[in-house]
Amino acid sequence: MRRFKVGILNEHRTWQVGLCEELRRRDIDFREIRIQGTYFDINDEFSDIDLVINRASPSAYNRNHQAAIFFTLEMIEHFEQLGIPVINGSLAYRLEISKARQCRLFQQLQLPFPRTIVVNSPEQAVEAAGSLCIPLVLKPNVGGSGMGCTTFARHDDLTIEKATEVLAASVDRTAVLQDHVHADDHKSYRVQMVGLDHLYTVSAIGGGANKCLDPDCHQYDPIKTTGCSDQVPVFAEHDELSEAIDEVRKIALAGNLDTCGVEYLIHEGKRYYYDINALSVFANKTQIHFEPKDDPTTRFVNLIEQRLSQLRRDAA
Repeated sequence: MRRFKVGILNEHRTWQVGLCEELRRRDIDFREIRIQGTYFDINDEFSDIDLVINRASPSAYNRNHQAAIFFTLEMIEHFEQLGIPVINGSLAYRLEISKARQCRLFQQLQLPFPRTIVVNSPEQAVEAAGSLCIPLVLKPNVGGSGMGCTTFARHDDLTIEKATEVLAASVDRTAVLQDHVHADDHKSYRVQMVGLDHLYTVSAIGGGANKCLDPDCHQYDPIKTTGCSDQVPVFAEHDELSEAIDEVRKIALAGNLDTCGVEYLIHEGKRYYYDINALSVFANKTQIHFEPKDDPTTRFVNLIEQRLSQLRRDAA
């Protein structure tokens, strides 16, 4: 029986090391497709690949890999057109690279989220800010690791110059202007899923807009905005409510998200959702203790094996 092979779309130099090690341990054939600085032929049918794992992130901007962000979408859509299944395919990736789409999904599912206005010019940002409460926040629409998120304590603080900086930090030159909703307990929460299974939830306190659990992800913000910080938040395990897990399952299902980390905060006793991370950099063992069977990478490769098994059954 022929061996099925997976391709891993990857741009980061270290984030997929654990995944690759686990695939080798289980004797799953794979090859990495480095997104940055590569190319593909439209006539290439990728006949050696049976399943694609998308592990690309909009935080590529922070690594000077801006071109990888939309190039990844082109590759994913090429695989899908060929009939090759993609874990976190085009629908999930479109959510990953657009905060505006994420908010529309929250609205569709009737989940609370900060009031949001989408702008594509500095003048619009300044004008629209007058209709929001203060403080307010301006974020690049295509952003990662909290890059470019800037909080303004007064309407007058949002100037044309500041808005220009944030818009320039977004690959699509679009930004979202939002009410800066304050957390009752000064914490944010990240609910981590594989498929529709809840892996864990962590709370985060301190730091800036970047709530990634990987310490290497906390980098210097190139546009020097005030919403970002190179300080790593303090993370702690959180015993999640079943109601929150059910809501995140709805987000994962509607967004076709095979993996995701969904972030929320509690304001006036209500959960407000504000970010979806399809890439889901899993927590390392220095932050959260996992039994071997519950390790997030183990659970993710279980999902990959399930998809490969289905492909073998379909091919039989």
